[in-house]
Amino acid sequence: MKRRIVVMMLLGAMGMLILNGCTSKEELENEQAYRTIGINDLKSGEYEDAIEAFDKALEVKSGGSVTNLEIDINYYKALAQYKNGDSDGAIETYTAIISYDEEAADAYYLRGNVYLQEEESKKAIADFEKAIELAEDFGEMSNQVGTALIGADMEDEAATYLNEVISKGGSSGEELYNVGNAYYLLEEYDQAISTLEEAKSSNDDATLLLAEVYLAKGETGNATAQIEEYTSSHSEDGEALNLAGCVAMQNEDYETAISCFSKGLEIEDVENEQELLQNEIAAYEYAGDFDTAYSLMQDYLEKYPEDEDAVRENTFLQTRVSGSEDS
Repeated sequence: MKRRIVVMMLLGAMGMLILNGCTSKEELENEQAYRTIGINDLKSGEYEDAIEAFDKALEVKSGGSVTNLEIDINYYKALAQYKNGDSDGAIETYTAIISYDEEAADAYYLRGNVYLQEEESKKAIADFEKAIELAEDFGEMSNQVGTALIGADMEDEAATYLNEVISKGGSSGEELYNVGNAYYLLEEYDQAISTLEEAKSSNDDATLLLAEVYLAKGETGNATAQIEEYTSSHSEDGEALNLAGCVAMQNEDYETAISCFSKGLEIEDVENEQELLQNEIAAYEYAGDFDTAYSLMQDYLEKYPEDEDAVRENTFLQTRVSGSEDS
C-alpha cells in the first residue's frame, strides 16, 4: 500500500475566520499581533516562542464570548505544542477546542493524529470516526484518515475507510478526485488513472495527482506530461515543482531535481517547504555532494528539530563529510 507522509500543517489552511462576540479594537489588534508573531515563530521552528506568543494572544481579551479568532489561535498553539514534543499539551488544546465546538471535525482529526503518533490507536480511531462523521467532505476526510493510518503501518484499517470512499463513488470532479485518490492509496493504479482522467475536466488537482500515480508506476514520461499540463496554468506551484523533482530523481537526473526543489523553495510562503527541503538534501546526497547536503541539513534541523529521521540522516552525513575531509 502506498505510503503517504502525514504533515500536520495548518499554516495557510485555516484561513482568516469570521469574528464574533464583543472585543475592543485595541484588544483585537493586540490579539492579532501576538497571533502573527506566533505564526512567524512557528514557521521558523521557534516552537516555545510560538506557544508563548499564542498564550499572550489568548490572554489579551478581557471578557465576552469565545470568538473564531481564539479558536484559530488554539489550532496554531496545538500545532506548536506538538512540534515542540508536547503531545499531551497538544491533545489538551485540541480537547479544549472540541469542548467549545463539538462539531469541530478538524480538531477530532488532528487530535487523532497525535494519539496515533503516541501509539494510542483506539483513541485515534475513535477520533477519526468522529471526524469523518462530522466532515463536510466525507471522501476528503476519509482519505486523510487512510493516509494517516498507512503512515502508522495500519494498512488494513486504512483500507476500510478508503474502500468506503470508492463504494460511495460520485460524479462531480471533487468526488471523482477522492475516489481516484483512494485507489491510489490502495495502490490500485490502473483504476486510479481511469478515475482521475475522468475527474480532470472539472478538477485541476486531479492532473497533479495523476502525475503522482504515474510516478508510482515508474512511468516518468507520463508523469512529466501531466506535470507540464498542470503547470501550463499553475506557473508557481510548490507541489508541482516537488513532483517534477521527484521524477528527475527517479531518472537519476539529480541536477534537474535540485533545480526543481530549489525553485519550489523560492516561492514565497510555499506550503510544502519541509518536503522540498528534505528532497533537496536527498538530491545533493544522491549527486555525491555530501558537503552541501550536510550544510543544508544543519539549516533543516534548526527549523525542524523534531524530525527524528533527519537526525539519523545527519549522523550518516557527518561520517561522509568527515571521510571526505580525511581523504
